[in-house]
Amino acid sequence: MFSKYFINRPVLSAVIALIIMLLGFIAIKALPISQLPNLTPPTVVVTAQYPGADAQTIANNILTPLESQISGADGLMYMSSKAAALPGSATITCTFNIGVNQDMAAVDVQNRINSVISQLPQSTRDLGVKVEKKTSDILLIVAITSPDGSFDATQISNYISANLLDEVKKIPGAGRAQIFGQRDYAMRVWLNPDRMASLGVSTSEIAAAIRDQNLQVSPGRLGQAPTNDEQMWTMQLTSKGRFSTPEEFQNIIVRAKPDGSMLRLKDVARVELGSQNYEFFGRVNGKPAAMIGIYADTNANALDTSAAVAEKIEKLSHKFPKGITYDIPYDTTDFVKISIEEVIFTLLASIILVSLVIYLFLQSSRAAIIPILSIPISLTGAFIGMYLLGYSINTLTLFGLVLAIGIVVDDAIVVIENMERILQSEKLSPREAAIKAMAQISGPVIAIVLVMCAVFIPATFLGGMTGQLYKQFAATIAISVVFSGFMALTFAPAIGALILKHHENEPARFFRWFNRIFSKMTENYVRRSGWMIRKSFIFLLIYLSTYGFIAFFHKTLPSAFLPMEDQGYFITAVVLPDGATANRTLEVVKQVEGILSKQEGVAKFTAITGLNILTFSQEPNAAVIFTRLKPWSERTTKELSIFGLLGSLSPKLGSIKEAKVFAMPPPPIRGMGPSDMFSLKLLQPGDNDFNKLAAATNAFVSDLRSDPSIKNKRQNLLGTDAVRFSLSGNT
Repeated sequence: MFSKYFINRPVLSAVIALIIMLLGFIAIKALPISQLPNLTPPTVVVTAQYPGADAQTIANNILTPLESQISGADGLMYMSSKAAALPGSATITCTFNIGVNQDMAAVDVQNRINSVISQLPQSTRDLGVKVEKKTSDILLIVAITSPDGSFDATQISNYISANLLDEVKKIPGAGRAQIFGQRDYAMRVWLNPDRMASLGVSTSEIAAAIRDQNLQVSPGRLGQAPTNDEQMWTMQLTSKGRFSTPEEFQNIIVRAKPDGSMLRLKDVARVELGSQNYEFFGRVNGKPAAMIGIYADTNANALDTSAAVAEKIEKLSHKFPKGITYDIPYDTTDFVKISIEEVIFTLLASIILVSLVIYLFLQSSRAAIIPILSIPISLTGAFIGMYLLGYSINTLTLFGLVLAIGIVVDDAIVVIENMERILQSEKLSPREAAIKAMAQISGPVIAIVLVMCAVFIPATFLGGMTGQLYKQFAATIAISVVFSGFMALTFAPAIGALILKHHENEPARFFRWFNRIFSKMTENYVRRSGWMIRKSFIFLLIYLSTYGFIAFFHKTLPSAFLPMEDQGYFITAVVLPDGATANRTLEVVKQVEGILSKQEGVAKFTAITGLNILTFSQEPNAAVIFTRLKPWSERTTKELSIFGLLGSLSPKLGSIKEAKVFAMPPPPIRGMGPSDMFSLKLLQPGDNDFNKLAAATNAFVSDLRSDPSIKNKRQNLLGTDAVRFSLSGNT
């Protein structure tokens, strides 16, 4: 008999239990921690620049050749493209099936782009085509500011680029880091069209002169072999290289005449050292700032990554120039921390309650200690399975463990109760009672494990996003049940044979009182059960009627993939009409900041102009504001919850006429869109008339607004030139 082997070797069973717990604790340290399992499909983003081109030209010359080549990528689910005249960019977002390796997908896309790179415009090739693994899930934002104004935005941005960005990218778990509102230094040449016309100079002539004379060349060496015997030394020649000051650029020769006169760049243009673009701004609490957005890697420990970033920035801040400081105004791990802490508290409370119930019914500390010990062993064993399956510690796996607490003790309780019965009724020794008990119930224990696995394991084979969501939940319970069954066959009988003994005294007074009450309740239950059996037809009708209630509530109750929660922050989107300048966008942002600064419950707000959070693309007529709320302990009233605050802010933000401004909670699943919204896209195959498509879009949106299921919900037409709109709200 399998269990007899361990009954005869109790030390072995104890060592196995300790090894399981030790490996479980090691797995806990190694497992990533996140709010939910990774549900977002892998995404690869391709970006290219074509300065000065309109959207149609970008679509024809960049998007068309790239799309035709990328469309055959392995595992590609779909791709979406966008051409924007400002800032002259093309973006292709490639979304792959869940389970596809994101690194290999990026390599595949890069190889396909390389095969058509020669078909792209020369200026696009010069600027490069970037292929990046991307997610819209920003882990945290680090803001660098100059409170005394000694550094402007361009200087701060370049300081970040030179001294901070690479250091942040090296942090384990930081999948990607980028500067929001990046302003790289650039030599700006402001042409004088009147002067150029009078001298007959074209723009292409000036561009060619700059390109030909602003070169890095390698002059070579003097005295290099083969030489005559008298040559004693060699010398490396160096050249000045590319120009670096406005004065050097001003003296570029645009045209030289035979008489020796020369037309220089300063004669037809003004040259200055400035920023590559002025379309994007960053602000923290209404003050200018440059910001680093950090995105977590797919399998990263969000809490460790956030702590590592904060530690690294704090260390680097000691080297900041005087007048520069930093802040972390946006950190999504605050909610992850509080969620994990609450679930762990529930887990510990459940263990204590289950332990008390076990002791209450077994009424023996020696008997109760064995199933109580099986709880941590089975739960830590579940972490081993989670590690081997590549799962993470998240709210779903921890909820699974909470549910498993009441399940994993059942097997051990069955074993101990049977041993106690044989020990007291047949007056056998503890070892003999253990052997006889296991001979009777080894089969039932195995059957219990198989039945429980048959309940939960099928859920791990669910497809789609629902399957991804509940796979870890079901697998965690199934693994803990398997470990509990193993402990019931090995650990429980072996330890029971050592510590159980015959009861010689009556139970304590409290237990005698409890047994009397419980016996009366049992007798009452048996009596009522008999009455219900005699009236079985009536109770069958009552039972069947519950299906009607289930169907009714299933149809009438609002549905959602996951419930919305107060995550401690919300997002405000700002969208101006197409073609609006960055300065107009900034003025609207300042109005929003004024409203937020007066709102109770708001701790900090971070604004990024030029970023459209709805499409996660760079657009000068859009902005996003991340608002961090005060801690939950300071927001105990309904009015200060995120939903109360959003209800209070909506009319205030709606009063801004220059733009469409609306605040929204973050999505229940981070990385799955910007908020609790769904989006629709209209496709017009075989016809490139955007005016017809825009008219159809407007008509469609009007019909949607009349739909009672989405009536009074937030609706936003984001621009007919892009032919894109979004609808928000629960339906």
